[in-house]
Amino acid sequence: MGDYNEVRGTPTTYGSPIFRNHVPETSDATVQTLLNNGAIVRAKSNVPEWAGGNTVNPVYGATRNPWNLNMSVVGSSGGSSAALASGQVWLATGNNLGGSLRTPASFNGIVGLRPTPPLVPRGKRLHTADLLWVEGPLGRCVEDFALMLSAGAGHIHDDPLSYEGDVTAFTKVLLRQPSPRRIAFSRDLGQVAMEPKIAHICESSMQKFSGLRTEITNDISDFSGVMEGFQTLRALLLAVMMQPIWEQLRDQISPDIISNIERGFNLSVQDVIKAEQIRAGIYNAMMTFFETHNFLICPTASVAPFPIEKRFIGEINE
Repeated sequence: MGDYNEVRGTPTTYGSPIFRNHVPETSDATVQTLLNNGAIVRAKSNVPEWAGGNTVNPVYGATRNPWNLNMSVVGSSGGSSAALASGQVWLATGNNLGGSLRTPASFNGIVGLRPTPPLVPRGKRLHTADLLWVEGPLGRCVEDFALMLSAGAGHIHDDPLSYEGDVTAFTKVLLRQPSPRRIAFSRDLGQVAMEPKIAHICESSMQKFSGLRTEITNDISDFSGVMEGFQTLRALLLAVMMQPIWEQLRDQISPDIISNIERGFNLSVQDVIKAEQIRAGIYNAMMTFFETHNFLICPTASVAPFPIEKRFIGEINE
């Protein structure tokens, strides 16, 4: 279990010194759903402080990449990903706000996916109406991942948006999924910088689909405004979640998180309206896209694993 997930009787810090000695009396909705379906909690895994694209915090320090101990596991599900890649566990939990299930999976060579919100129920600590932060599994292969996603999905009243479903659905679909008829590939979605080596590896991998008689196109939806919209909605969420702690203990919170919280306080109504319009536009465009394509495939990360000392990437391909 990642250290954002509350496990009854087990220290849960959220990577923050404020909660260094916090021991919850109950397990959160994500954990309890897994327990109800037969899971056994083995250990807690490291996370960044509150959220972020690395796995470093002032409570437990840094998590290193098991393939090269000098390299980062990124985040925020870096501890879970490293535990899987090094063979310490079979399955692990993670969470995703901007890329926290997908990029650590990529850096560690395992399987991660951002589930549809709120397929996996979330704990009371998170904003109940939010659709940005999702919980989800990580696995060493697709079959393991599907098994854990099936066990982690369901309705718990702590998360009013969660819903019941077929707990075997994700393992069943692997047995009957036909080859895709038409897929699209994009190296950067027209929005982000990309290391040429990463783009080349991903483009070369697409050739594996040629033997499946799958048509490959470069048709993609318009993602204009996606970064602006996401950053606005993320700042709003963190302001909603963190305001009480910020008001009392601002000097004990990471500057990275403070900057996002305070950006949320300074948003105008028009900022939020624009962000929601961007989100709705991208959603509707993607629904149209999937009328003619089975998948949109792109690189998970713009860069290869980087040194552990570097918290964030400041430059990509100049």
